[in-house]
Amino acid sequence: MTVYLDTHILLWLYTNKLSNLSKDALRLIENNDLITGEINILELEYMNEIGRTNDRGLDVYRFLNSSFNLKSVGVSSEVIFKAMNIGWTRDLFDRLTVAGTMVFGTKLLTKDSHILDNFDLAVW
Repeated sequence: MTVYLDTHILLWLYTNKLSNLSKDALRLIENNDLITGEINILELEYMNEIGRTNDRGLDVYRFLNSSFNLKSVGVSSEVIFKAMNIGWTRDLFDRLTVAGTMVFGTKLLTKDSHILDNFDLAVW
């Protein structure tokens, strides 16, 4: 199975804050192929630019690619079109993350309660 990692999961893995992850989340990470969207890498860069993290998006991705074999997936027109039909959030990053998960037919690993409440493929 393949699991799509949300942005905060990437950051927690990179900063070795595994205690932030549930036992189920750790099991999913350990036992599945991992992907994330290029949009999530961009969100990490944005968070760095506004001072919410000291970590650059590409640095995080490169580390996780080598340590966890994390792969990145692009934002295709299909993802954009799916995101246009997600009306329960105004957050662009969340819309594109959820839409990417839908396009790739994976589960989305997230602790985001708003996503968990509104998206059936979201797991924690």
